[in-house]
Amino acid sequence: MAIKNMGLATVAFIMILAGIYGLGYTDSKIPAVYNYQLAYNGATHTAHTVTFEHAAHAMEYKIACVHCHHTLEPGATAVDETCTDCHANTQMRSFPQAESIPEDERLDYYFLALHDQCINCHRAAREADTWTRAPVGCWRCHLYTKK
Repeated sequence: MAIKNMGLATVAFIMILAGIYGLGYTDSKIPAVYNYQLAYNGATHTAHTVTFEHAAHAMEYKIACVHCHHTLEPGATAVDETCTDCHANTQMRSFPQAESIPEDERLDYYFLALHDQCINCHRAAREADTWTRAPVGCWRCHLYTKK
């Protein structure tokens, strides 16, 4: 019995590692982790990075591709266009600036469309499950470094 439990524990451990490190993504051209390097801000003297664990969202959290890649055709595994084909305005906006942009214009901004999609999904996950660790605070995703 102890050997069987140990075998099950070993299999579970390997599956967890596969999810964390994106094993199964090895044949894919899609990076397991994206690091968005965001521009230096002269006012705060900081630059920052947002790390997005693509493999974890797809494999561990079981989020369907079409949930984020909303132009994905049924049965397809890649989209023909890039995000900026539709969300063409790539200007950065600070949080206070973004608050003043009307709702119908927000999707024109690439970074706001991306941010709204992430934060709204995280908020919904938190409402559905109070134990979830989906980050909703700025500093959980935006890692700042002084220059």
